[in-house]
Amino acid sequence: MVNIEQIKDQGGNGYNYAKLHFERKQLALKYLESLIEVAKK
Repeated sequence: MVNIEQIKDQGGNGYNYAKLHFERKQLALKYLESLIEVAKK
């Protein structure tokens, strides 16, 4: 017997993880861009 709720939870966790990972990546890119701007000065 497959528990639908468990699958939904796993899907939600995967989505949240991907979203968090994407946001972290965006922050890292912004951080790198700011470092480059400082280095140019």
